[in-house]
Formats: sequence, structure tokens, C-alpha cells
Amino acid sequence: MALYFLRHAQTPGNATNVWVGRNDQPLSEKGRMKLEQKALELSAIDFALVLTSPLQRAHATAKAIALAQRGKVDIVVRHGLQERDFGCLEGQPKSHENRLRLQLEETVEPIESLRKRIEAVVVEAESLPGNILLVSHSAVYNCIVRTMGYRAIPARDALENLDWCELRRSRGEQARRRQLR
Repeated sequence: MALYFLRHAQTPGNATNVWVGRNDQPLSEKGRMKLEQKALELSAIDFALVLTSPLQRAHATAKAIALAQRGKVDIVVRHGLQERDFGCLEGQPKSHENRLRLQLEETVEPIESLRKRIEAVVVEAESLPGNILLVSHSAVYNCIVRTMGYRAIPARDALENLDWCELRRSRGEQARRRQLR
């Protein structure tokens, strides 16, 4: 069993480098075109299940990946995979100043809240047989690798649209979990 992560295809907001957040944007034309190629590439991995964010950009991405698989693959929506709520910063440029504001604005979802809802989905995914694909968003990926003890294979600080990786627990996190049992 392996756990994989795929960031959704491009939206108009991604193309202009603004925080899209919970704004439920469709895929851009460029995003749809590149998605066809990515679905073909990922058809080499047999996924047992695809878990996706409910936002249409992730769900459309998940659907294309599942349809390209050799066998029937179910898509299950998990609200825990929804993008971070960027509050008053949604639609704003991803500037250095706005990144600093992420920690200060009361309308932005706190990292701990984000981590807790993602963790429930990841724990579920780890308990399932076969290769599991999570289709979600950049803030979800960042939370998984920066706060939950996972590393990306290949190593990646961030994922661009349609970038994917395998997720593995770091050795230290694996040892800590064994001690808790």
C-alpha cells in the first residue's frame, strides 16, 4: 500500500497567483489540457481509491485520474481535504506581505484546525488496502509535509498544479507512532 498526493489542475486564480482558497473555481482551459496528459501518466499506478476535496477543481481532477485507470476506481469526497480557508486574503496576491498576514488575520483558518481535519483523512487513507490517491490543494500538501511527519518522494517543498508525489511517514514519526501503541 502506498499513499499518493496530487495537487489539482490549474484554475484561473492559480494562473494569476492569488489565493483561491474556498472559492470554488473551475479548471482553466490550460488546466484541463494538462490534466489529460497527467491522467495518462498516472494510469501507470493502479489506484484502489481516490479521496478528493469537495471543491470542483479537485473533484474534476480526481475524476479524470480515475477514468484513466485500467479498472473502475471509486472517488470519495472528504471535506477534510478542502483547501485552507484564507478568509479576507482569498483573491489576494501571494505576496510576501500577505504571507505574513496569514498568521495575523482572524478570518484565516489556523494551521492547527487545518491539521486536525486533514489528519482524520490521512489516518483513514493509511488504513485502506492498495494505493490511495489524495487529490487536494497546496495548503493541504504543505500541512501534511510540514506538520504531520510525512515526507514527499521525490522531495518537494511545494507542489505546482498537477504535481504529485508519494507520501511516506518520516522515520522519526514512525518510531513515535510505534511507541504510542
